[in-house]
Amino acid sequence: MNLDIPLSLSPQPSAKPATTSLPRDPFLVDLRRAHPDFAVHCIFDVGANIGQSVDRYRRACPAAVIHAFEPVRQSHAVLLERFGHDAGVHCRRLALGSTVKIGALMRASGTSTDNHLLEGTPRPGLPVESVEVSTGEAYCSAQGVDRIDFLKIDAEGHDMEVLKGFLGLLRGHRIGFVQVEASMNPGNRRHVPFAQFTALLEPLGYYLFGLYDQVRELREGRPALRRSNTVFVSQRLPPWSQPRRNPEAALQRKGANRTAG
Repeated sequence: MNLDIPLSLSPQPSAKPATTSLPRDPFLVDLRRAHPDFAVHCIFDVGANIGQSVDRYRRACPAAVIHAFEPVRQSHAVLLERFGHDAGVHCRRLALGSTVKIGALMRASGTSTDNHLLEGTPRPGLPVESVEVSTGEAYCSAQGVDRIDFLKIDAEGHDMEVLKGFLGLLRGHRIGFVQVEASMNPGNRRHVPFAQFTALLEPLGYYLFGLYDQVRELREGRPALRRSNTVFVSQRLPPWSQPRRNPEAALQRKGANRTAG
């Protein structure tokens, strides 16, 4: 599947070329293949780190406006250096959660993806930095964002709190697709269990679209799925056209079946 063909065709300033070749985003590959007419205009990348996902989204959806949230000072500095020149990417040093507050962020090291928000009072001696926490709804209201086509959340176990901050938009089906990082077995206590996400989203009319970036582990010597990036889709999206088919290939298959018969 060639994702160099944009999902939306209006031009937008592009980001700097990446210094390394990044893999295409598997969800956007699926979306492009299954629903080529669906246009992605607005993407929220919550937990953008240094812009790994932003780079993939920018290549796949050059017309989209991307709001990239990264609360860690050092990671945000790299994100800003890479994409701050791009009018289509808004780099925010901001954490998202279920309430507006000043939070404590544990710094694992540098730009590590293990940096994460802490609940309660940090233990003495723990490397932390203060960060502003807002909700998705408050941010959208302040920025005039009415609709999000793709909300990606990777908050190192904080994903449910982030999702709760978007509840009003979810209830109004003003978010098309939602991606969260889910625990897929009871031994993984770092990430939110998959069942908790379905319990929240299914009654709101968001059903499972796909599982991506699956990570396995050995538990008691037996393989098990540890976590995956789980995508849910609103059931109130406008009807999609059927995937495009290649008529020549269909005729070839028909001829081959006749020959075999």
